[in-house]
Amino acid sequence: MLKENDILLLRNLLWSFLITLLPILVFATEQIGGYNWNDHGILPRNFSGLQGVLFSPFLHGDWTHVLSNSVPLFALLWLTRSHFRDIFWPVLIFVWAASGFWTWLIARDSYIVGSSGIVYGLAAFAVTAGFISKNRQAQGIGLFTLFFYGSMVWGVFPLEMNLSQGISWEGHACGAVAGVIAALVMKPAMPERPRYSWELEPEPEDNEENDYWKLPEQREPRPEETPGDVNNSLNPPQ
Repeated sequence: MLKENDILLLRNLLWSFLITLLPILVFATEQIGGYNWNDHGILPRNFSGLQGVLFSPFLHGDWTHVLSNSVPLFALLWLTRSHFRDIFWPVLIFVWAASGFWTWLIARDSYIVGSSGIVYGLAAFAVTAGFISKNRQAQGIGLFTLFFYGSMVWGVFPLEMNLSQGISWEGHACGAVAGVIAALVMKPAMPERPRYSWELEPEPEDNEENDYWKLPEQREPRPEETPGDVNNSLNPPQ
């Protein structure tokens, strides 16, 4: 019989797989049916282009585009779902909506499609959470993300290599900013650092059993003696 941790692991993998699978299925449907739904992507500062905030992550230009986004998307969804389970959906929805809307506001005047804004958002969330959290697992996830996906940082700048390939650096940058904001806002709801048993033990009370080092006038008198007896105990009668 599966243990509770095994069930949670399978659920996290399933959710991550299903979300990642949707863009692949959409693009496969386009290819099989001869459709092109990219006009449902984000068209900046055009009212009808707002629909792309919702639909753009499902749409891609070619198989290279969709598959190159799928691997990091699955990994980051799984990491976020596994460790930040209680805030997974708020983080994902915020990153999805904010990155899409901000891209609609500032991007160049052309259709923008792809789930890379969400990828950048989740990566930025994981790295930021690792820096601001005292939880070692969150810190480990942040370092893992930084190590494997740190090179993505070049995608948020209007460099020639991005512009020449038609890459929406604006979408990447907006996703990254949304991820940082999500981590800062959600910090109170993040898993706390585990408390060890020795940290939970109460501190000893400051009583007569541990005040032997104090001066006589600083010591608390015992129930059977008066304050004067404390001083007299150090001065025996002549």
